[in-house]
Amino acid sequence: MSLFDKLLNNKCVKKLIKLFKCENKLLKAVDFSFVDGLFEKNKRSKRGKKKQYLPSQLLKLCLEAFQKGRTSAKSIERYVKEPLVKILHELTGYVSHDVISRFFISLQEVIKDIFNKLVKVARKLGIFYPGLSQVIDGTDLPTIFLSDKDAKWSYDSTAKKFYFGYGLLISIDPFTHLPVAGRLTKAKKINKEDCKEVLEQGIVLKPSAFVGDSEFDIIKILENLLLQNILLIAPYNKRNSHEELDIEFRAEQYGFDRNWMKEESVYRSEVEHSISTLKEHFHLLDFHVKGWKKVETHVMFVLCLRLLHGIATFKEGKNPRKVTLI
Repeated sequence: MSLFDKLLNNKCVKKLIKLFKCENKLLKAVDFSFVDGLFEKNKRSKRGKKKQYLPSQLLKLCLEAFQKGRTSAKSIERYVKEPLVKILHELTGYVSHDVISRFFISLQEVIKDIFNKLVKVARKLGIFYPGLSQVIDGTDLPTIFLSDKDAKWSYDSTAKKFYFGYGLLISIDPFTHLPVAGRLTKAKKINKEDCKEVLEQGIVLKPSAFVGDSEFDIIKILENLLLQNILLIAPYNKRNSHEELDIEFRAEQYGFDRNWMKEESVYRSEVEHSISTLKEHFHLLDFHVKGWKKVETHVMFVLCLRLLHGIATFKEGKNPRKVTLI
């Protein structure tokens, strides 16, 4: 046993570790033991070498590293070399960038379950209130890897330029700016399948309405939501009709009041603030991988980090939309 291992097993050092762990409120926000259960459930084989670290250990390490701007496997490896980091995370051995890379590969199978679990935790805490509106929108995710076979050239109509990469379709709670549902897409421009999946995820919180721009003016989706007593509030898109109608919102055809929907549409801009926060403070665009599954894992990991930050901030008695308080 190395000197460092002996140090970690010392009773006094263990007490110090517990004391220092109080410092990172992000990692104290939830009980991460459920993560180990998810990995065990998705384990394909009971055989093989026993892992040196629990998945929950590595997840917390990576969450903290991202929190400090260390987003690549190499930079996380350098971060773990700091003695205090190893002590606080009880990492007795060497954590290489290969260990981190393999962890993110294994995370592919459970990252969506982790995100859904955090949404449920937030709902149980009272951060989300059933019956309120959600706002849905897409954004661009450009990549620096032109050799990425899963990425493609797309047009960003907001920036009025082409970019190479992916897209993200997200539904957020406009009052907290926290993500409720998210999906990696092939481009910023959404299709019906992407829209349908994200809306189905968002229905977990039973919103009264989904608010989006004219891109979401899709009659079939509107009618499906109405069957579940949920309204889709999107500006009328002339391209989706055979004839020009004297309406501002598609839902007017189904008897809903235009003025009320105008008031709800005010929240539409909140999703843009939420996306900006993900990009500027939570490293949404700082991915160092290529390929659909790896990029998807990075995106969902960032959404988990944002949710976790909101939960920790809420537990401090602050507004979850704040990003600089913990």
